[in-house]
Amino acid sequence: MNSGFTRVKAGVVFKEESGKLYRFSARSIDVMVAWPNPAAWRKTEQQPSWTRVRPNIKIPPAIESEIKRYTVPDEEKGQRVLSFWYTDHYPRFAELRWYSTIPPEVRALLTPFQCRQWHLLSFIARGGQGAAELVALNPALAFALASNWVFHTPAVQRPLRAARVLVKKRQRDALSWLGFPGTEAARKVLAKIIPGAVGISSLLYLRDAMEDQAVFKALSHLPRLNAGVLRMVTDPELFPYSTPALLEDIALCKEENVRTESAYLLRDSKCMHEQLYPNAARFPVMRRQVELHGFHNRLVDEMSRAEIDTQVKFPPPPLKGTDAIIPITTARELVEEGRLQHHCVGSYITQVAWYKKIYVYRIVHPERATLAVIRRRGAWRIHELRLACNETPSLETYHAVMGWLECQSRDLAI
Repeated sequence: MNSGFTRVKAGVVFKEESGKLYRFSARSIDVMVAWPNPAAWRKTEQQPSWTRVRPNIKIPPAIESEIKRYTVPDEEKGQRVLSFWYTDHYPRFAELRWYSTIPPEVRALLTPFQCRQWHLLSFIARGGQGAAELVALNPALAFALASNWVFHTPAVQRPLRAARVLVKKRQRDALSWLGFPGTEAARKVLAKIIPGAVGISSLLYLRDAMEDQAVFKALSHLPRLNAGVLRMVTDPELFPYSTPALLEDIALCKEENVRTESAYLLRDSKCMHEQLYPNAARFPVMRRQVELHGFHNRLVDEMSRAEIDTQVKFPPPPLKGTDAIIPITTARELVEEGRLQHHCVGSYITQVAWYKKIYVYRIVHPERATLAVIRRRGAWRIHELRLACNETPSLETYHAVMGWLECQSRDLAI
């Protein structure tokens, strides 16, 4: 491939003869080969020479039905293939052609994961049948091995070679090498984690949390582990209030497979309860999600009626607002935002006014939401971004907020 960067028209092209997918944008070009030897390269305006990369890919859950929908008979090969006509005219079909070079049984293993599918693809391609079997039997362990440089200290020079060696060993040995307890009990805990709940942060937090025998015991007694459970047990502020019955309720809830709503509700409830009842001896015990939802809703209603000091002065907003992202500059507005959106943002008064590490913004486009930013490591970052009733915002809203933060960071740096 030639070095040097030349701007070209944005688009996606698949080359059948090489199996390469080309992604062109205004400032970068990506080239990817999926199977049997995954490899990817990128060059940009700033880095005009080809550089090996690990790209972000997301094989959609409906990939098989999409591929089937756009296949046509190939009389010479006696099988059905994706039509060249579709590929030539629509970028989406170019991507489908590329995805179709991956064996269907491998695609089926990758689609449930929410991130790092490329790393897992490379892991399976290099590790062979043993790696594929590990992804099926213990998705969390396979995920960690596929990104082992994050978990093993010091990082090895050839991570895929190390992963290939460890696939042939006992799972307990691989866990120990990755910094987890090298025990059968730990192996069983990780094997319960569903693919959609696996991520770098969640596994690192889990590794630390498993040092607490109370956490380990709680995890050992649950039938399955989803994102909601992992978020709850790995937070030292939430776990003491997580009863076994509540954790099991969350574990069996499909909505908590990739979301962590119960953790948000419990944290919000604790925050509001402390503000409304500062002298209360203890926080109520929650045994079911429905109890937590009901308790949270009652506290939100109480917050809207409470005699909270709304005359406290707020500092000026740290980041300039826009027509779509509007700073909330008074305590009264903050309490009203919590009432309208039915969440606990009104309890942030002290953190905004006195500690000055958090600031809250009202979002009106692309959808109605509330944003809390927090100052960490010298920069303002997303602390919370929620719709009404703590619902998760769309990717469009998330990207709009991230774009706004990037613009604000550049302005502050000037």
